[in-house]
Amino acid sequence: MTGAAAGSRGRRARPGTPKGLWGFTAGAAAFAVFGAVLLVEAALFAGRAERAEATVAGIGEKKTCVRNAGKSSSEKYTCYPVDYRFTTRAGRTVEFTERRSEDKLPDVGDRAPVRYDPARPAADIRFETSFLSRYGYPAAALAAGLAGACTGIVLLRRYRKAETTRPSAPS
Repeated sequence: MTGAAAGSRGRRARPGTPKGLWGFTAGAAAFAVFGAVLLVEAALFAGRAERAEATVAGIGEKKTCVRNAGKSSSEKYTCYPVDYRFTTRAGRTVEFTERRSEDKLPDVGDRAPVRYDPARPAADIRFETSFLSRYGYPAAALAAGLAGACTGIVLLRRYRKAETTRPSAPS
């Protein structure tokens, strides 16, 4: 006898909502929340941040760095610690270090525009980026999450409606 004739129930034997649809909808909604948080955080930082121009103060000795450490896709590469220095509007000198790969090394004395939080200039420093990279990626995450969540909700409502309009089986 086949599985259906023997009375075994397959995954979709019972009418109702597919289990994966709930997970998809919840995941998409979480992704939308993640995008919204990133977008709000970027806007709040941009609103309070001040601009400065950092200067490359020095380049440290060659090191071996690990990209995606702890993951199966981790890879080692050669990097150099690049020391930057800038002065805040209040006159405080701030130094920070960034690791750069060998092919993207600046020269000592090169300048780079940065933004910093005036309340904690040494704690929150970001290189000046384009509008797209500052707001585009969070906005795309928000839009993709909303689109997925809306699709999931529409499909869930259709499954619910089909379940209530289906005639009951005769006894």
